[in-house]
Amino acid sequence: GCEVGYSLYLPPGYDDPAAAALRYPVVYWLHGFGGSETDGQFPVEMVDAGIRSGNLPPMLVVYVNGGRATFYCDAFDGSTKAATTITEELIPHVDATWRTLAHREDRALQGMSAGGFGALRLGFSRPDLFGSVVAFAAALRTAEEMQTGPRAETWAKIFGSDGARFEAADPVTLVRTRSDELRERGPAVRLYCGTGDGLIEHNRRFHRLLDEQRLKFEHVELPDVGHDLKQLAARVGTDALEFAVRHFTCA
Repeated sequence: GCEVGYSLYLPPGYDDPAAAALRYPVVYWLHGFGGSETDGQFPVEMVDAGIRSGNLPPMLVVYVNGGRATFYCDAFDGSTKAATTITEELIPHVDATWRTLAHREDRALQGMSAGGFGALRLGFSRPDLFGSVVAFAAALRTAEEMQTGPRAETWAKIFGSDGARFEAADPVTLVRTRSDELRERGPAVRLYCGTGDGLIEHNRRFHRLLDEQRLKFEHVELPDVGHDLKQLAARVGTDALEFAVRHFTCA
């Protein structure tokens, strides 16, 4: 019921008439808590440099507006529809408007903090849409932690202060309840987290859960890095994008 923006990176040569028949894979980036489509972005200059150097193939990057404090979930009362907006409106819009390779293998999902939570949640709930997922310092908070501090707004407005609603959306629950499907069809998963991040133990617990459920994933810990996207991006470089590329049909 309202306009929702997104920011878009187009690769060099996209508008060249000689490339008019070319289609491209897409990476969707989910910002962290309090961010927007123009704030909390994975550095676009890093994407551009990787493509121009030939280290990455040409791709589109869509910087999503997931709402300030939704954790990429629809509100219990329908007042905010962060997840539905992405899966039912934004992705079809992007595929209809831009020259994309419009199938799951060429669609990657990545995000930071609450965006990492959202990437795992959307990737696990809609494996038909995404071929790979990367979570940077995923905010894999417990129900108790969601009720305190700035997250209390999300707890009330999105989950209606209901632990069962939060649990249903939690990537931990999705792994436990959908492990057979996820083992069979993915998506491929990589986790990054710094050892100086207050969420490191949350990410390690999730790592152990994925291992227990025999799901294929990669887990990377970055020594002495805190909960900071600039630090993470500087250390990771284009590695996360290269992970996505390995699962693109253009690879």
